[in-house]
Amino acid sequence: MKTFLVDSLSVRLFESGSLTIDTSWRAPNVQSTYWRLYLNDRDGAGLILGGQLYPLRGGRLYFVPPGVKFSCTNSTQLTHFYIHFDLLGLPKTAMRALFSQPIRLEHAGFIEEEARSTSRALRDTPFRDIIMHCRLEALICEGLARYLEQIPEESYQELERMTNATAPIQPALEAIERELATPLRNPDLAALCSLSTDHFTRVFHQCMNQTPAQYVQERRVMQAAQRLLYTNASIDAIAADSGFANRYYFTRVFTRHIGIGPAAYRNLSRSTPSGRRKWRE
Repeated sequence: MKTFLVDSLSVRLFESGSLTIDTSWRAPNVQSTYWRLYLNDRDGAGLILGGQLYPLRGGRLYFVPPGVKFSCTNSTQLTHFYIHFDLLGLPKTAMRALFSQPIRLEHAGFIEEEARSTSRALRDTPFRDIIMHCRLEALICEGLARYLEQIPEESYQELERMTNATAPIQPALEAIERELATPLRNPDLAALCSLSTDHFTRVFHQCMNQTPAQYVQERRVMQAAQRLLYTNASIDAIAADSGFANRYYFTRVFTRHIGIGPAAYRNLSRSTPSGRRKWRE
């Protein structure tokens, strides 16, 4: 029976919208640090993955996990509903094992209907932050729950094992998310977990396949990448708020992780059609 709970699981919403797209929806080589949820009202759009077309069937719900590289294509005019969000609280090893490809929800009629209703609300009614925020977060959670219900039992048990394995370092993981802009020293993180520094670093590496310093740096880069897209803050401010000593060091580290510098990343990502509706960062 699938019963384990993850107290730290949470959704961070960035933006959502319902817009008309046409054949100009053709962004190449998209690779995001956040999740996407898509629902189109008709066939025509698709993702190109490794040279192969992955069609986005009309009326079906899709999740595109972070890190999946794809290009967009579309052959007709259609209504495109999307949510951009981050999913916090699952260990990275589990994320990579379970969410390495786009996900099409099966047998999700009531969730699809809720998504259509939410899409209409975004287009046709006055925008109200709290109500819409609740609807979007509920839609994401219902969709992910449906997917997890459908995975094989052995895959779910492995997810449970990996998630439970992080329990000894969970206070440190939560502190890292809260305090990315501050110095994060191994002894301080270890103390939060009531572990010696040496034991903490060993357990952390076993759970995350990274040292604490490597994990912190990656999380800082991911947060910075999201702020480059969803805020108008300067690169200097984003570097400081993400825990980097200066813009030059930030640019060097960001480029090593993402492949291009922060300014180029912001310009490239904002140059594609999206009709963005801002949420929060």
